[in-house]
Amino acid sequence: VLKDQVSRGRATIAVLLIILLEFLFIPVPSQSAALPDAYDAIAEAPGAVLIEIPAATNYVVASRALYASRRHNKQVIGNIALERALDDEALTEARSLPVLRQLLYLRTTHLLKDRMEFFAQSPADTLPDVLRWIDGRVILVHQDSLSLVQLRAVQHVLEKNLGLVPRRDEDTLLYVVPENLRGDGVFLARDGGWQHVGYDAKRRATFAEIKRSAFVTLYNVTDEVKTVELSFAIPPESQGSLLVRRGDKVVLEVLKVPLTRVKFSFELEPGSEKLEFRNRLPGNMIIQDPLLRVINTK
Repeated sequence: VLKDQVSRGRATIAVLLIILLEFLFIPVPSQSAALPDAYDAIAEAPGAVLIEIPAATNYVVASRALYASRRHNKQVIGNIALERALDDEALTEARSLPVLRQLLYLRTTHLLKDRMEFFAQSPADTLPDVLRWIDGRVILVHQDSLSLVQLRAVQHVLEKNLGLVPRRDEDTLLYVVPENLRGDGVFLARDGGWQHVGYDAKRRATFAEIKRSAFVTLYNVTDEVKTVELSFAIPPESQGSLLVRRGDKVVLEVLKVPLTRVKFSFELEPGSEKLEFRNRLPGNMIIQDPLLRVINTK
């Protein structure tokens, strides 16, 4: 009996030791804490925001970026781990801004074809103003986290379109946007409500549909009042009746379906302002080849 009790006690102790060992935390380094020198340059670079490409999907890139953010103290757009620190409104706006949205989501075929943004906005004129709006002067690209096609697409936009020269460090490309690189000071972001937005190669035209209401936000990143003009055509297959509202004011009303272009202009104060395109009848309202143009500066 005594022998059996001793054996049971030893077995119990062995099981308890195994359980304790399972819950025992022993810190083991899983990766180096060393960071690329590019992060030191980012800390000294101007601007409050860092654009980090791609939006990190692997642990190493995400954790390094998270650690590096404690050193450069800039707000990061593009890293999944760090975007959690943004509130919903700021994150939604960052993801809707033209050209920047393409870079974050890496729509490579569109980037490589020099695709114009909504309302015929060119990447070369639009991206500098977008970066100016968010106070982002630094773009960091992780080459090893991109495919060759994606990397070429990013370089195409930043180097060919904008003329930026990268600083190469290990697996990163660091782009610093000079202060004098600017567009016309105005850009437009497509918000919710737009359907089937795209380019028709056969008709060589861009189309967008409005079922009920669709919205855009206009941004003026300068300190001056800008006079802007929006224009578009309405093709014969369009249905409905279009009303464009700027706050409580109607700036355009289309009761019939014209084939020629319609346009309207207004003064845009510094800051941002939302426009509503409302279809008041059943069917889809279609606009063709929309264009944003800055007329003059007041």
